[in-house]
Amino acid sequence: MKAHHGGLWVNSKPGAGTTFNLLFPAAEAMPGMPRTSLSGHYESQGTVLLADDEEAIRTITALALSKAGFEVLTAANGLEALAQFESNIEIIRCALVDEAMPGLSGGELMKAMRALKPELPIVLCSGYRESGATGAGPGDPNSTPDAFLQKPYRTADAVELIRKVMAGGSGL
Repeated sequence: MKAHHGGLWVNSKPGAGTTFNLLFPAAEAMPGMPRTSLSGHYESQGTVLLADDEEAIRTITALALSKAGFEVLTAANGLEALAQFESNIEIIRCALVDEAMPGLSGGELMKAMRALKPELPIVLCSGYRESGATGAGPGDPNSTPDAFLQKPYRTADAVELIRKVMAGGSGL
């Protein structure tokens, strides 16, 4: 919560249960992120593998990617994502991977996918700052994502970044 400049209130009473209130600051846009739009002349196509252990993020991001024209395969953890990838390696054109997942971390998943398909564009996302999330080894292309997406993110920004890396651009 501190990383997002928010707060947490907990109210607990024996026999009545516990209530958690998560407070996030209101913002018109993410600081440092340009406003983007899903409109434009680019037609999205291809299959994106979306791996995130947070169900709400996975559902909302998958919906946004689908509305933008992508086919989306989802996974709730690193091992599930690797199985999805291996079963669909020929059709997956890009991956959006959360760094902190059970089973395999995003970094471990990225290395495993790149070992099988080195040209795969990968966007790594995390609630931690990029320098602490990528875990990239110097000079190791298998452990370096094509782009980094800071959580929390706007789905429009995720869509635009996926489009950019699929077109050969870098978001780092």
